[in-house]
Amino acid sequence: MSDMNTPGFGPVVRDTASIYADRVDQLYASLPLTFVAIAINGAILSAVMWNAAGHFNVSLWFGLQMALTLLRFGVYQAYRRRSDSGRDSNRWLSLFLAGVLGSGVLWGSSAWLLFPGNDPAHQLFVMFVLAGMAAGAITTLSASFVATLSFLLPALVPMIFTLFRADAPFSATMGLMLALFLVMIATSGWRNNRLTVESLRRRYEREAAEAAIEFQSCHDSLTELPNRRLLVDCLDQEISRCRRHHHLAAVLFIDIDRFKTINDSLSHTVGDALLHEVAVRLKRNLREEDTAARLGGDEFAVILSQLGNDEILAARKTRRLAEKIGNILAEPYEVNGQVLHVTASIGIAMCPLDGADADETLKQSDIAMYRAKQIGRGSIQFFLPDMQQTTQQRLTLENELRHALERDEMELYFQPQLDADGRVLGAEALLRWHHPERGMVSPAEFIPVAEETGIILPLGEWVLASACARLKAWMESEQAGGIAPFPYIAVNVSPRQFRQQDFFQRVQHIIRQAGVDPAYIELELTEGMLIENIDDTAYKMERLFDLGIRLSIDDFGTGYSSLSYLTRLHLDRIKIDQSFVRNAPGDASSATIVQTIIIMAQHLGLEVIAEGVETEAELAFLRDKGCLAYQGFYFSKPLPSEEFFRYLLSRR
Repeated sequence: MSDMNTPGFGPVVRDTASIYADRVDQLYASLPLTFVAIAINGAILSAVMWNAAGHFNVSLWFGLQMALTLLRFGVYQAYRRRSDSGRDSNRWLSLFLAGVLGSGVLWGSSAWLLFPGNDPAHQLFVMFVLAGMAAGAITTLSASFVATLSFLLPALVPMIFTLFRADAPFSATMGLMLALFLVMIATSGWRNNRLTVESLRRRYEREAAEAAIEFQSCHDSLTELPNRRLLVDCLDQEISRCRRHHHLAAVLFIDIDRFKTINDSLSHTVGDALLHEVAVRLKRNLREEDTAARLGGDEFAVILSQLGNDEILAARKTRRLAEKIGNILAEPYEVNGQVLHVTASIGIAMCPLDGADADETLKQSDIAMYRAKQIGRGSIQFFLPDMQQTTQQRLTLENELRHALERDEMELYFQPQLDADGRVLGAEALLRWHHPERGMVSPAEFIPVAEETGIILPLGEWVLASACARLKAWMESEQAGGIAPFPYIAVNVSPRQFRQQDFFQRVQHIIRQAGVDPAYIELELTEGMLIENIDDTAYKMERLFDLGIRLSIDDFGTGYSSLSYLTRLHLDRIKIDQSFVRNAPGDASSATIVQTIIIMAQHLGLEVIAEGVETEAELAFLRDKGCLAYQGFYFSKPLPSEEFFRYLLSRR
């Protein structure tokens, strides 16, 4: 809440509403002590002045004092019973100031009602009591300088005037001394007020800082959603509540598909803005009883509460809510002037089931989310017990894969690529993993894990470096003299590799360190990575092309590239995906696609190679349509390094 001028506390004071309410509370908290002081001092003063000032005057003064005190006590009781704590502080302050002013006026009236004309001893006693009340006021009224003045001025000024007007000796001197006392005590009251205000301000600043630290420790700084720590606490409470009331709840684990592509290609600023918008949509569209949290990166979680006690109905309701969330998150985002389209993979774990605690339930929803990603982007998947075993196997594979390079378990195989006359044009370097216990692990099994975990980065560089080293060894072999032209080596590049900002520098360093001619290296890129950030892609490919490296599109036809992009990119070759080649001889649609790709490539001045050629019929079809380069089992399976070199020598 913004600062504001505080009515009734002084013209130079600026308070927050919380400090303002606290100061009013301090004023009322001082009233019991004030009532006691008024009663005791009033009774003593009345008793001492009973004969000196006259019975009527004393009775009138003391009666009015007690009547006002009772009235103020009633206001005090009403303040204590109020139900608007922290609200309407102005009204309560006004009532307090009215009471203080009335009390000051009554004490000031003692200068007329209780002040004997020719009795210096009693005069001094009246002044002494007034001075004592004034001294007490600057302490009990320190929360408000206006309240302090509201008492001091009407209490002491009448006595000062009375002393200056009296004809008794030293009256003027006593009046001057009382005036100086008023100035001094008012100054002390102002200082006390400043100290009180500053103390409250510092207390609130400390409490605000502590609250901010506590908030930051439990919330995500970007989205202000609860973080994993707070989510687990909330989920623990929800599970306990469900067990107590025999209800069901659910946890949705949400992962934004292709977020890393957006983050890497469009900048982290765009990525952060997208995550913020995702959080806004979640908060805006969840039920009041549900909880959304950000777990980190592009992962979010939602606790769905109060789903009833019927498992089937609860699961149906959960799926409907998950589908609603998925549809909301799939709507276009406008971020920094760009329209982004993303989907979300959602894993669901019902709870409480099988005694799972919060951490286990969250883990189950995470496992289900990974299964949803495997099914396809934008999918929803419930956790099933057999997923636990699959996940454990995947984690084991990931851990073993991290050590595969250092344990020398990786090897390159090479599959020949030939022209229509049977000459070897090149070879594709294919990674193979010789597991010490499982034997040969399929690339289809470990490559997706390597890509997802980032292991693909060192693995990809090892493949390129090993291919360059093997090429260098072949070319320097004594047996290689009759091989002309020498074949190039094609190396697959993963999307994660290509998105690295220094990808070109890494490739250049590896090739130069190996000492091979870049013209003998071909990098195979997939269609999907080409259009993620076309400007960045074109720039990288131009630099690679200028270095002399051959560039090709792998699995062409399976992605979603626009043909207009091909005219902007430096390419040497298009590789027809084996799924079209395999079906082309007997399937009209595949045959049309293959023929269209070949014609398009010819018009663009690009080479064409077909992969996955396995039969004579496929080869005949491709030759008939004008494809003059091939790769597949019809010619040779992928071969270990030494076997490939012998194959190469045999084809001279």
